[in-house]
Amino acid sequence: MVPRSFPLILFFLSLVLRSLAREGNKFAICVTGPLDSWLPKQHLVNLVQNNPDAHFSFFFTFQAQPSPPLHQNNHSMPSRVSTNFAIHYISELYTTDNSAFVELRFVKGYDLNDWKRFFRFTPDDSRKLDRIPTSNNSELEAANINFLNSFRLQQACLQDIVSYEREVNVNFDYFIFFPSDAFYFHPISLSVPIEMLKHQRTLKQSYSKHVCNVVTKDCLEWGGMGHHFQMMHRKEGIPIYASRLRYYRSLYDAQTLPFNKESFELLHLQSLKLEKCAISVDLIPVTAGVPASTKEGVCLTEVAVQNPFQLLPNDFCVPLVSVKQVRSLLCGNFELKEELLLKKYEHLLQSNDSSVSKNSSELNR
Repeated sequence: MVPRSFPLILFFLSLVLRSLAREGNKFAICVTGPLDSWLPKQHLVNLVQNNPDAHFSFFFTFQAQPSPPLHQNNHSMPSRVSTNFAIHYISELYTTDNSAFVELRFVKGYDLNDWKRFFRFTPDDSRKLDRIPTSNNSELEAANINFLNSFRLQQACLQDIVSYEREVNVNFDYFIFFPSDAFYFHPISLSVPIEMLKHQRTLKQSYSKHVCNVVTKDCLEWGGMGHHFQMMHRKEGIPIYASRLRYYRSLYDAQTLPFNKESFELLHLQSLKLEKCAISVDLIPVTAGVPASTKEGVCLTEVAVQNPFQLLPNDFCVPLVSVKQVRSLLCGNFELKEELLLKKYEHLLQSNDSSVSKNSSELNR
């Protein structure tokens, strides 16, 4: 027989659990992309262990691959793995010692015909899914299908986050979105991005010099917004990642698609009356890595650390403390444009922007 007080006990227990859930900032970490580009220990070592007061929940959403072969890399994670192995590996890695919640799922990648069906093109529609609608460039079309698939993975990841929130009846404070190939130059502290996001306004309000809705790094933005680290409050994250494919279709129909993913993401942000705030790579030390058979298990391509075509200060995208380390991690034969490093920090010293002052003080601690 159940005691009469039992429902009351459950009620007070739920209050205690909710109170505990409110202690510390709650982060939903969304990692999306091909599994074979994933660098598995990066977030654990550089994000989770360096922010002990935060509560992390990881949502890995990988693009499914048809029956891939299994082989091992030096960084201890098979570069192509079965679904069952990936679930076991990720659960062991992220939950055994760190008490992080982890969810993983695979989503089928779409090809050109899938996307035509998705956008409800008629069978006789000759239009191509490239960034320049009048172009017949098959390479552009293939690249664009890849970033459409990345938006689809982000949307699926967002659905998993919201479903989890409903299940536990607690909302996250912040979302952070990473591609699967994210590499950290050094551990990151989330205190500065959190502080930056305090200077924000709600959706659809007018622009302001001090608005900050999405935090990214300030270099290698390729004319738009960097996508290897995007952090925002929950209330901004949901409309951003839920509407990217819909916004893509609107630009496609208007034949106004920008040339690259970074420019598209910035236009999309502005269409929602939201603003990015880009801060130094010293504070957002994240770029794209390539799994490699080296001691570190990773190498860095030129476009991950510098723009090979430009000589502006922000075209060099390596933290000051990481230059020596990066020299040993380069893929291929190219030289770091280290002369840009001096220009970059001269530019920072000459700036009167208050955010730069905050960043400099953080670096000198």
